[in-house]
Amino acid sequence: MASAAVEDRAVAESMFADAGSPAPLAITEAAAQYILQVRQKRGAEQLWLRVSVAPGGCGGHQYHFAFTEEAPSDSDVVLTRGDAAVVVDGRSLGFMQGSTVDYQRTMMESGLTISDNPNATSGCGCGTSFALKDDDF
Repeated sequence: MASAAVEDRAVAESMFADAGSPAPLAITEAAAQYILQVRQKRGAEQLWLRVSVAPGGCGGHQYHFAFTEEAPSDSDVVLTRGDAAVVVDGRSLGFMQGSTVDYQRTMMESGLTISDNPNATSGCGCGTSFALKDDDF
């Protein structure tokens, strides 16, 4: 999976390089396909995956994933891969900038994850909790 995340990061970086800025988040093909599957299953015309960071968890901060039909606000950042859209509020994006949104499926579990977060010093075994390098939450 690591090579796919590196490839997805390269695709995202090249898209934002044209705009003169680094990619805030990469979205893997697996995550994009999962978002589209959930949209189809719910029969929703518009469905966004909202990703945020909140205090909590054993690492001090945790990722939250929620599907919503509510349109993003003007202060949200919307990232797309194909027809799949991920929405992040500006404050949360600051804690995740440079990370990858992925969907992983194993024999033991499946779900959305954030990987390769350059702002985290450590993560938890649960995969949703982490500690920040500069803890300013």
